[in-house]
Amino acid sequence: MNKAPQLHIYPTPAEVLTSLADYFVELANQAVAEHGRFSVALSGAILPRSSTSF
Repeated sequence: MNKAPQLHIYPTPAEVLTSLADYFVELANQAVAEHGRFSVALSGAILPRSSTSF
């Protein structure tokens, strides 16, 4: 996964969160396809939050 960095600019915070969620799911699906599973660890610290419901 050695891709060149890309800059993405979104007009609203909600679009940032939606794009990030889509990317997360894409990586999860790719890992399952390649390795048969996907694991993730989330810290107990402050995570990105949104008042927007999706």
